[in-house]
Amino acid sequence: MPVIDSRKHSGFTLLEAVIALAILASGATALYAWVNSNMLTLNRIHAINQAADATRNVLEELAASNPEKERQLQMDYGDSSIRIQRELSKYSAPAIGDDGRYSVNDAALYKTTITVTKENQLQARFQLWELGLTPARTIDEVLF
Repeated sequence: MPVIDSRKHSGFTLLEAVIALAILASGATALYAWVNSNMLTLNRIHAINQAADATRNVLEELAASNPEKERQLQMDYGDSSIRIQRELSKYSAPAIGDDGRYSVNDAALYKTTITVTKENQLQARFQLWELGLTPARTIDEVLF
């Protein structure tokens, strides 16, 4: 019977193959956890950016609109919707300029409610007060 020299056979033993597979599996698991964590972070950043864009749009709309003329506004951004509703308060008076004299406008406070919904579910609701100016006098009435 011929003698087999074990040094001539090359390849992995079963134990080496199992250890290599265990190392490969732990590396793949760590890589999957890292990618999954990055995807969750990316989704959070995307949601925060959408909220920041919507907030910026609402602030621009509030700054550009006159509460006296536009009592209700509705803005849709993809699956989000922003509703602005203004109510005139009981506080209204002639506006006074820096020099202590009446201006051409009357000033009034408006209670503004802003409601944000996403996919028809309430996301946020907050209130603020806005100052609205309404022309009430001519420049001749103020100066003379």
